[in-house]
This record gives sequence, C-alpha cells and structure tokens, in this order.
Amino acid sequence: MARIYTALCAKISTYTNFRSLLLKDYRQYDHQDFKILSEIGSGGSAAVYAAYWKNTTSKFAIKKITKLSAGKEIINEINLMKRVDFHPNIIKFVGIINECWRHEPDERPDASQVILELNNIDNSNSEESENEETKIAEELKNEENEDDFADCHLSNY
Repeated sequence: MARIYTALCAKISTYTNFRSLLLKDYRQYDHQDFKILSEIGSGGSAAVYAAYWKNTTSKFAIKKITKLSAGKEIINEINLMKRVDFHPNIIKFVGIINECWRHEPDERPDASQVILELNNIDNSNSEESENEETKIAEELKNEENEDDFADCHLSNY
C-alpha cells in the first residue's frame, strides 16, 4: 500500500516552502485518479482513507489534511518519510493531491461566505473591544464614586 497526501488548497498557498516542495520533489495526482473506499482512521489534523487507483487494483492510503495550521507538520512528515523510504515495512510515500476541494464543491465556501465570516470576526472583535471599554469605564466611575463617598464620609468626623 502506498501513501498519498491530500492537502487543502488554502493551506498550501500559505506555506511557500510547502508549495516549492510539492512542485519540485513529488509527483502530483488528481483526486479523480482515485476511488475512495472508506475511512481508515482520523486524528486531530488528518483523516486517512483507503482507496484504489482507478482502473487498477493498486491500493493506496490517502491522508487528507484537515487542520489548516498543519503546514510545517506536513513538511516534517514528508521529509521523515523520504528518509525511511527504503524500509519494506513502512508505507511508501508516492505523491500529493493538492486540490481536494475541486471534487467537493458543496464543502468549499463561496466568496460571499468568506466575506461574511470575515465581517463577523471583525464585528465580534469590535463588540468585544466596546464591551471591554464599557466595563473599564464603569469600573473607573465606580472607583471614583467610592473615593468621593469615602472622602465625604471621613469629612463628617
């Protein structure tokens, strides 16, 4: 069984080292070259699927990266797999599928969804800032009132 990585396009574009690694060192495959059979397992940053290379009986394990921040981890794992590629008991790394959303258009956000989410992030940040500013202002006002009250109270004696 050979191993092929599937990585999110958005992630790849944020890691220039990963992009150059993809282009110069490894064969790239199209997602349509494979027939996914079932999920073998999953973890915090990836899921692994059993698959056949279409029109053959060659079986592969396809690792689909799901964690957007896993770029450096991917590079480290690929480099490690290159070092142990000679051992017969280790699954051989053969290439990369780097455009995994193309065949799942329903899972890919469109531009309006991305803009909406970015606006929501911006709005929630400004709301949090306003709430925090209001709390600080109220605390300062309360502290000022407490001091005035304390001074008034002491002046009666």
